[in-house]
Amino acid sequence: MNGFEVRLKALLIATVVALGGVACGDDDGMTEMDAGGGVDAGGGKDAGGEEDAGGEEDAGPEDAGTDAGPPAEAFIRVAHLSPNTPPVRVCIQATLMGTPIGDPTGPLPDPTTDDPIPFRGISGYIPFAAGDPVTYVIDVFADPDGETVTDCDGEAALQVELTVGEDIEPGMRYTAAAIGLLNATEQNNCGETFDAACPEALELSAALFEDAAEEMDGMVMVRALHAIPNAPGVDVCFDPDGSVGEMDPVELFENATFGTASDYYMQDSAIEAGSLRIFAHVSAEMDCPAGVEGAEVAELPIPTPEALTMAFPEGTPIAGTYDLGTVNTVFAEGLLGTEGATQPLFVPWIDLPPPSM
Repeated sequence: MNGFEVRLKALLIATVVALGGVACGDDDGMTEMDAGGGVDAGGGKDAGGEEDAGGEEDAGPEDAGTDAGPPAEAFIRVAHLSPNTPPVRVCIQATLMGTPIGDPTGPLPDPTTDDPIPFRGISGYIPFAAGDPVTYVIDVFADPDGETVTDCDGEAALQVELTVGEDIEPGMRYTAAAIGLLNATEQNNCGETFDAACPEALELSAALFEDAAEEMDGMVMVRALHAIPNAPGVDVCFDPDGSVGEMDPVELFENATFGTASDYYMQDSAIEAGSLRIFAHVSAEMDCPAGVEGAEVAELPIPTPEALTMAFPEGTPIAGTYDLGTVNTVFAEGLLGTEGATQPLFVPWIDLPPPSM
């Protein structure tokens, strides 16, 4: 077994651990997924502890005959942000120059022991070996009520291909998200009154977002990720004393549209009070159009309301405030015009540092 195979096998085992530890949410289907451990890239032994045949040194494509230490890694988390797609399981197949390497890993989470990943489920960052020109093919299988995906042979609802050096780079972090609507043109949640047929452009798809690679000492970083398919572009504004106060809101992100993530807003003091106010983008000349009838979509108080935090399982990294040394993403998710499990929510997630295990 060469060095690349050692790293790949360790990666896939780590992925099983990472995606297998799903914490079941409450009745509305929210969940947090365990991030799992790192990838064991020790030389001379495979992930099961067996020595390489003949005791030879690892000779993977990047090793040049010697063990160069821990392999380069990219870190990817998986987010289920499609409001009408059933819970899902994934299968991962690594390929090198178009040739599959071993059998696919999955389905994940393990259908014999764990529930599938529901809407609003977001994993921790999973390490993927990224020192070789590998393509990871991730098949996403819907797991509707009464049926369970038990193998990787069926027709996937969605497929994502991530190639090292093209889509992902060593040392970087990414969010791979399922967004949009399953069978979009059959859904009647669009239009101004949310009862018109939805366009094909909102069909279930995969989106890859580049995240901050690391947190910054003495700085807070916040961005918005828009995943509400039937919502307009929005302006996200910070109001130091909330909508009930007299201070004017300040625009952080302008015209964030469905399927995009904003740049990071950064400042050198924590954000501990006030609110994030979300407005429909009216025009480029009108920032934070407070007072314009129908323009305000939502308000997210700071600290985050306990009701929102308690809607997720214990340990979910929901940001109460936005603290120095943290990276945060406010996920806009759900469907406008609906209630219950698919109601629109603005969920502030602590991306970094990762939650203690």
